[in-house]
Amino acid sequence: MNREARQQCYEALLDIMKKYSPDATIDTLKRKLENLRSSYKREHKRVEDSKAGIGKYAKTPHVSKLWYFELLTFLDGRESEGDGTECDFPSDNENIKEVIICGDSSQSNAPKKRKYSPKQLEQQSSPSLLVIQEEEWEVTAKSWALQLKDLSTSQKTIATKLISDVLFFGKLEKLNLESALQVHSMANSIVQYVLVRGDLITKLQWPLGAVIAQACHACTAVTHLFHDDELTQEYLKDLDNMHKVVLEVPTEAALNALAEKLKENNIDHKLWMEQPENIPTCLVVKPYPKTENLERMAVNEQHRIGKLNNLYSKDSDFFPIMHFEKQDGIAIEIYNWDSNYTL
Repeated sequence: MNREARQQCYEALLDIMKKYSPDATIDTLKRKLENLRSSYKREHKRVEDSKAGIGKYAKTPHVSKLWYFELLTFLDGRESEGDGTECDFPSDNENIKEVIICGDSSQSNAPKKRKYSPKQLEQQSSPSLLVIQEEEWEVTAKSWALQLKDLSTSQKTIATKLISDVLFFGKLEKLNLESALQVHSMANSIVQYVLVRGDLITKLQWPLGAVIAQACHACTAVTHLFHDDELTQEYLKDLDNMHKVVLEVPTEAALNALAEKLKENNIDHKLWMEQPENIPTCLVVKPYPKTENLERMAVNEQHRIGKLNNLYSKDSDFFPIMHFEKQDGIAIEIYNWDSNYTL
């Protein structure tokens, strides 16, 4: 590559580098590239020595932990393509007494030898001073980031949630050698919230079947409206394990207020209007990922309150009241909107 073309490449790379390091210069870029190249060559030699049964990596196969190792395999068999300058970096098995510094090839055909003090030799042979060594967790995190980048939006959301859960349990010292991820179905990750008016039964004396029919209509409608959505498609892949959470609101006014709240927060949903009366009867939210903080429980003096963070932002002030009742000997959760709350 001629000097002019090389310089253009440097300038293009520098523009990208300045996004993360505004003070970067061409010299900074060259040092970074040389560090990356040197680290790769060093790791490549270790891998090759391991395969050949040479040196300290002969007994145990060496697997590089550099996150960019596979990305630099094109350097195999190639010499450094700097500005006519190449520095020889010591390998693990070298016992160096002097190092060769090659100047610009246009200035001299013979390499010059320069003596280094013991302290300088120690600095030259120290990988930590040649390259900023990355912590193992940083390498792992970057590897995850590269893999997440290739996932679809829905899979990326779910994968991120699962990783967060693992880290959460790790902070609580709950992980052990038997800890494992069990994925039973997509229904465990994506849920659909159904909200119905309780006064249809308690005050208007609607039969239970009629109320259930309203919820069925709304579920069908929201599935049709958002059928092409990635989360909806994932939700429909496992029809036998679809998961719905059914909540109750006390009045028509409360249901309408909730619909407005969802609209303000860009939560996709369908407010079902019964015809020909043209009255709202229920509301169904499009399938969304389920997370632990979606249904956080807080305690106040008189009630156990469930805050539906999945439907609103974290600073939402819309609280449902939850209590427990028994039907046929089975404890169920019943949600009602606080009658004392002003919408």
